Amino acid sequence: MRRKQFFENFINIIKFGIFGSLFTYVFFVVFTYLLFNYVDMKMWDPEANDGQGATVDFNLTTLEIMLVCSIFVSSDIIAAMSILKFDEQPHIFSIILGEGLFNDVVVLVLYQTVNMFQENPESVFNTKMAFQ
Repeated sequence: MRRKQFFENFINIIKFGIFGSLFTYVFFVVFTYLLFNYVDMKMWDPEANDGQGATVDFNLTTLEIMLVCSIFVSSDIIAAMSILKFDEQPHIFSIILGEGLFNDVVVLVLYQTVNMFQENPESVFNTKMAFQ
């Protein structure tokens, strides 16, 4: 891919790559939180009931939900890239490639930030935490 084509579409790449990933992350966190708070989730525990097994409540904390959802936000662009050909559709090709690159960066920053906050819950959650 040519750099010129990439930078001509930079605004669209930013919109889809960063803002789209953050929107998807917030959407996943909110609906997963609602799911775990309003639906009775159960799991099988083979150690319960003196080793005979039983169903027990399955709950995740808000930080665990945020951590899992930061992983769910990541997307794989290989399937889309294999269908498109740069020579035929350079505009769409550069947007999808750039979105995938920015999406990966956003996912890594989200995961590291939530993970640091989970390891040290007394710390203050601020913008500097993502870059430590």
